[in-house]
Amino acid sequence: MMQAVDEFVVLDDVQYIRGWINRNRLLWNGKADMFTLPLRKGSNRASINGRFLTENWNEARETLLNRVSHAYGKAPCFASTFQLLDDLLTLKSDNLADFLFDTLTTLRDAFGMETVLSRSSLLGTVDDLRGAERILAIAHGCNATEYINAPGGRELYDKDDFKAQGIDLKFIVPNLVPYQQFDNAFGPGLSILDVMMFNDPNEVRRMLGAYTLE
Repeated sequence: MMQAVDEFVVLDDVQYIRGWINRNRLLWNGKADMFTLPLRKGSNRASINGRFLTENWNEARETLLNRVSHAYGKAPCFASTFQLLDDLLTLKSDNLADFLFDTLTTLRDAFGMETVLSRSSLLGTVDDLRGAERILAIAHGCNATEYINAPGGRELYDKDDFKAQGIDLKFIVPNLVPYQQFDNAFGPGLSILDVMMFNDPNEVRRMLGAYTLE
């Protein structure tokens, strides 16, 4: 999605919901396996930018690095990808939203994108707006004429409602290009970390352009 847009807004001031925000999947012994960045205990109503990574981050960091090393140590692009991950996990801030924004910024630069990255909490959006109204307010605040959302957004947003507000709503449909994962059958939909372990940056950039907009 970051490849497909001029400006990518990280929605950091909405309620944190347990799921993909701090979780992803890697290849473990030939199968997809979940990993999680542990968080401190916090209010169920806290926003993403109100949550923090665990106080035991050094331990969590070493655990994840060791796991990645075990999983991908023989991958063709392990050295460069592992170094990037090591740098990312050396925290500048333990705030979850800060960490996610830094990660996206680092990946954007690594793949040579020119996409502008913004945080919704800094755009002056009215806090009491919800759902489509909030997204439309963000889009108008960015002077957007087009809004691109993940396929799951079809259940949340209506194209006609957006069109009435001068916004062309589209949904991105990625084409998960197969690549060699050791001697395993291709397992799609893993973390970008997996893609980077097996493909050089030029190939990754090509893969990121494999999508359609509907």
